[in-house]
Amino acid sequence: MGLAFEEVVSDVLVGQKPDGLPLFHGWDGQPLRVPAEEYKQRVTQTRKSMQQDGIDFLIVVQPEDLYYLTGFYTIGDSAPQALVLPHDGEPFLVARLIECDLVPKLSWVSKVWTCTDKASVSEVFMYAITAANVQDGRVGIQLQSISAAHFFHLQKFLRKFETEIVDGSKTVERVRLVKSDFEKDRIKDASVISEAALQSALDLIKPGVFFSANFRKSYDALISSGSEVPGYLPIVRTTDPSGHGSWMAGEECAPGNLVFLELSGCKFGHHAPLMRTAYILKPEETETPAWLLEAERLIQKTFEVCLPMMVPGAKANDIDAAGREIMMKNSFGLSMAARLAYSTGSTSTQPAGHAGWGDADFSLVGHNHGELKGGRRFGELPLTVKSVESVEIS
Repeated sequence: MGLAFEEVVSDVLVGQKPDGLPLFHGWDGQPLRVPAEEYKQRVTQTRKSMQQDGIDFLIVVQPEDLYYLTGFYTIGDSAPQALVLPHDGEPFLVARLIECDLVPKLSWVSKVWTCTDKASVSEVFMYAITAANVQDGRVGIQLQSISAAHFFHLQKFLRKFETEIVDGSKTVERVRLVKSDFEKDRIKDASVISEAALQSALDLIKPGVFFSANFRKSYDALISSGSEVPGYLPIVRTTDPSGHGSWMAGEECAPGNLVFLELSGCKFGHHAPLMRTAYILKPEETETPAWLLEAERLIQKTFEVCLPMMVPGAKANDIDAAGREIMMKNSFGLSMAARLAYSTGSTSTQPAGHAGWGDADFSLVGHNHGELKGGRRFGELPLTVKSVESVEIS
């Protein structure tokens, strides 16, 4: 449905959901693709998290958190756009006018403030906060994600009132990390897609095949299997140049290459990433190099030891230490710099949010002394190594 606006003052527009329609439904009264009870639970739990952080109203700018709470996402998140969620009171959105027609289609939030591009959406933001009378008290701002320019505008405005600014970067995230049954089912859907696409990618690893061709096949397999646009595009690369995020133009698979693959299907923003490393045998090789086989054994041992440790109450750094101890017992000089695992399954926006297909920064890593909770999902980084030549995968 189209969105009609009222001009409340010069260049300040507001759109309102028609009265009498059910809460947590679209502006046409129809259910959204995320069930109403799911949205209700997310908002309720976020308000409890706000209370825990002592926040009276929360300004949500992080794209995946906006999507998680409201269903609203755009490719225009470089411009100021936000959900303002009072602890008590009606939430509202602020966004550029060009993005606002998506609100009735995607979101249940019943009010959106905007302006044309000749005006400043930052100024509209200040007007909306004043009109809603939520400027007093403690405001949570996602300092991890908000632009410096937008923050300075807000800070200058809020100084006029008895407002204390606190960091609300983790307020939604700690809720989002614990998956509901609905979310677990979407992650399972995504995992089926991921497995099909990854197998397509592995089948194409042969000497002379362009990495770009493998990327194309991987992405086509994701979409053909029912994926939405994932938080990251498939990663296809070799160890030369090491550390480069994906393929470079003209690169080909070659004997002696380690080929790294990582991709994820996406359902309603939920992901199930998979990664594999393949080795292309050299002409003179008849079997996998011994160091690769040793690496595979260490990786398998890491899974065997660490997976049973991943229970509610376990410390993230303890699990990381156990896995790291195993991996460092190698005879080929491995130096393990990466984290052991990262939380995943997130409600990243499409084409990308700040979290990609991870869940921000809760990882199994040495500096994280946080405890695991039930309902979380993790992607472990140890890789399964396969050896290939032009005609076989072993």
